[in-house]
Amino acid sequence: MKKVYFLFFPMLLLFFSNFKWKQTMSVDENSSLATVLEQLGDTTLLNRANTSIAGVSAAQGEALVLTGFAQTKDGAKTSKQSAHFVCTSCHNIQRDEPDLSKTNPQARLDYVEKMGLPFYKVLRFMVQSIAPVFITAIITKSMATS
Repeated sequence: MKKVYFLFFPMLLLFFSNFKWKQTMSVDENSSLATVLEQLGDTTLLNRANTSIAGVSAAQGEALVLTGFAQTKDGAKTSKQSAHFVCTSCHNIQRDEPDLSKTNPQARLDYVEKMGLPFYKVLRFMVQSIAPVFITAIITKSMATS
């Protein structure tokens, strides 16, 4: 009988170690998709901006993309990202594809012409998956050197 307990007990432990308890989630209409996915157990996105760093915000990122400048901790302007270009010199910040599930250069050209947007060879800025990490790194670096 003791042998049965010695076999049954480890199997019971193994069963409950793989059992996931129901977790409560706090979700409302203001919750971001990334936050909901993380609460459901998905991995954190690598391209998510690190907002725990002082001075990193959507407004800072927007200013950096549109003007090439950000603000330091003291409120002063950082040095310009590039002497010749800003992000919008090569990237649209608005939708420039009629159907985002298909890549068709002619349809894209017709769409941007109809919408009055410039036609760039590269994708629109928001499609670039590394953009938030890149912006966070630039802001952090420029704030550290000021």
